[in-house]
Amino acid sequence: MKRPVIIGEVLFDVVPGKEILGGAHFNVAWHLHALGLNPLLISRIGDDARGEIVLKTMREWGMDTSGIQIDTDGETTTTDCTVIDGKATYGICMGKAFDFIDAEQALNALGDSAISILFYGTLASRHAVSLAALEALVAKQPDIQFIDLNLRPPSYTDEQNQLFMQRADWLKLNDEELELISGQPCESRTEQEQAAQALQQQYAIENVLITCGEAGAFCVSNNGILSAKPEHDVVVADTIGAGDSFSSIIIAGKLLGWTDEKTLQCAVDLAAITCTQHGAVITDKSVYEKIIP
Repeated sequence: MKRPVIIGEVLFDVVPGKEILGGAHFNVAWHLHALGLNPLLISRIGDDARGEIVLKTMREWGMDTSGIQIDTDGETTTTDCTVIDGKATYGICMGKAFDFIDAEQALNALGDSAISILFYGTLASRHAVSLAALEALVAKQPDIQFIDLNLRPPSYTDEQNQLFMQRADWLKLNDEELELISGQPCESRTEQEQAAQALQQQYAIENVLITCGEAGAFCVSNNGILSAKPEHDVVVADTIGAGDSFSSIIIAGKLLGWTDEKTLQCAVDLAAITCTQHGAVITDKSVYEKIIP
């Protein structure tokens, strides 16, 4: 049996007056489960009240919790999340539970399953312990390595970015990350496309996916450039988790055999809907039915 595997962070975004459950990899797994794709989320939480909320919430949604490790020493990770004009920025604490994802436990959770798509990024790879767990999964030779660099200073290095891009079958960046990684101006869509094409060719990446906020997204591949915009105008509450919604639909489209055009449009539309609410977690399954014909 093959299944999508997501290794990375589960955390709480701390905003004034409340804490919001999320983390890029938790969010992607959440959406994939809603779409019936049986993801295995591999992460690590503390033996604390926040960790209990993570497990309770996953179980209520029907998710597989076998890949969630319990750290009796470290705390469940939190971020200091600031939202200005709807756009979220993050300050993520170091040395928390997800920095210590254990390789042996990760492989035990995977068991005899093969990996259809392995989704990961830089944040949960910043510590040697969690990086070793990631490398153990990479050694299982997933069909596709889908990398969302998800750059959060100071949790990445140029060397790590280059290694991950060399491995990537699919690479996702937002428009700001594209300019940073490529070193090219990305003010216009033409400049963005040229920068993405350069990365795609330099690293021999099958698909380079670029999200551009309200302008939608585009994909560069050997077949050319495909783009999509949200089908409806939205009022943005915040941008927390929008990119994760996008990634989850890209994965779903591949596994469900959709056309590239349908996949990209659905991904943009779910990202837009995510922006209309506070936080990344969508608890109304009818939302997915509206997005996906």
